[in-house]
Amino acid sequence: MSTPSHKLQFDLFYAALRALESRRGHPLIDDPLSALLVNAANEPLSTALLAAGFPDTATEDGGRMFMLLSAAGLMARYGDDFLLTEIRAGARQVVLFATGLDTRVYRLDWPDGTTVYEVDYPHTLEFGSGVLKEHGAVARVTHRQVPAASMTHPWGEDMCAAGFDPDQPTAWLISPAIIAGLAGSDQDVLFERIIEMSAPGSVVNCDADNFVPSVDRWDAAVEPLAPEQVKAANIWMLTYPDARMRPGEWLAGHGWNTSTTTIAQIAAHYGRPYDPELLVQHTNLQFLTARLP
Repeated sequence: MSTPSHKLQFDLFYAALRALESRRGHPLIDDPLSALLVNAANEPLSTALLAAGFPDTATEDGGRMFMLLSAAGLMARYGDDFLLTEIRAGARQVVLFATGLDTRVYRLDWPDGTTVYEVDYPHTLEFGSGVLKEHGAVARVTHRQVPAASMTHPWGEDMCAAGFDPDQPTAWLISPAIIAGLAGSDQDVLFERIIEMSAPGSVVNCDADNFVPSVDRWDAAVEPLAPEQVKAANIWMLTYPDARMRPGEWLAGHGWNTSTTTIAQIAAHYGRPYDPELLVQHTNLQFLTARLP
């Protein structure tokens, strides 16, 4: 089954932002593989974004686009550090759930004995691994892909068949699936399964414990720096606006200890300037960490 078009477009857009972050001065991540994926897909929005490039400082004209680029870098680095912290603490079982065209198995330093399970749409997995293999990329960790025809597909059974042990602690990373890839009903199914498959000591990190897609005009957020193809798109429309229970409330109700942090707090941690007034779409974005005692 093909990846839903809006999800694939969001994944490619996010890959382009990661590639741009990698090219700036003092980047938070080093992810040149993302550019290979964008170029191979040749999708208009992400291709135009990658080709445009952006200045390394926020100018009066380009402040909003600079902040959008900064937000993507912050989100990627925060996810990286979450995983590295957990494996240094002893976790050896990691699940990347619907993270799109993720490159972490190729670029992070994983300790021996770690296994990463990547659950996503078949087309996403095939396209991403195929392109990177063609360019000689080799996973730095035991990497097991688990295709799922939909997010409500019984992927848990397939993951166990691939070697996943639900009796061992697991680090779950769900980014940016919540805001782009999951309707409210699918989100409920996801967290039901995570609860069922998580042993004590497991931890979840996701990127949208509280996210309300903006009703503001997308072109106003990116003008005047972005190319016409980017201004013509409305990336906020690629997210699901339906009502749902916040993941933190769902997990807390099942005995998990939860905490949240805002994008502004993350920016301060990494020493990056961040002005929420320039990018109001991310003002209420909260990142969740939940641990099962």
